[in-house]
Amino acid sequence: MAIVTDWLDFRSGEAIPSGLAVDADDRLFVGLRAGAAVDARERGGTEVLVFGPDRTDPTTLRLPEVAQLHAISIHGDTLLVTDRWSHAVFRYDLAGRPRGRLGTPDRCSDTGSTQPGGPVPRPAGPFHSPTQAVQDQAGRVYVSDGYGNARVHVFDHSGRLLRSWGGYGTGPGEFRLPHSVALDTGGRVLVCDRENSRIQCFDPDGGRPGDWWHTHRPTDVYVRGDDVFVSDLSPAVTRLTPDGEVVARWPVPPSAHNLCVDRGGRIYLTHIHGQSTTTITEVNR
Repeated sequence: MAIVTDWLDFRSGEAIPSGLAVDADDRLFVGLRAGAAVDARERGGTEVLVFGPDRTDPTTLRLPEVAQLHAISIHGDTLLVTDRWSHAVFRYDLAGRPRGRLGTPDRCSDTGSTQPGGPVPRPAGPFHSPTQAVQDQAGRVYVSDGYGNARVHVFDHSGRLLRSWGGYGTGPGEFRLPHSVALDTGGRVLVCDRENSRIQCFDPDGGRPGDWWHTHRPTDVYVRGDDVFVSDLSPAVTRLTPDGEVVARWPVPPSAHNLCVDRGGRIYLTHIHGQSTTTITEVNR
């Protein structure tokens, strides 16, 4: 095992690596925030660094519509960008050309939330500070709507809202900051219920197969084949089986945020407060 904690590093006040994704050609996309409390649109837009398979000399995509990138995901030739500040999810092709959006930028739903990640008096529709978006093979998009809401929303391929579920609390199907969402190979919807320190598992209609309790304040969940990877604020990265059993765990620097895994099995992890990216390589796997 090899852990490198400063693979991509920024000085204080510069950009903050936030979201990560790998495409089918093993290119690594790293989504940046413009800096603490900065609306990237005022600086010409959000930047996404694109590294080739050799992980050197990245090119840069500039997304002028995105205020504060929270997470990204790649599905075929589609890049989904979740914008916490503008309350929208943007679609792009892998060259950064717009393909549409979900939600109305700068218009949040009326949830009564006054503190990011705090109580949500009126769980509502899309969006109030969404956190992650992923797409299934049929083109349906699942969005965790977390900092100002406590729900998961599902859209069809045309962007029509199909259903929402959740509410604020600690009970089954309730959330205290749904921070990330992923789809596993069995079609389950995995949601990082961060402040309840659990991964909640749902079927595509919102039914609940169960919960996983092996992480502390999970921040991201990523599925690669039969492996499920979870970052948390303990801080650690954990590899799980499809049944949620722990296979391996690695300590990492604080403020773990988003992660992805490339074709060679190398794990990439962003850190918000450290403004850095960690890599983990299982040498003997």
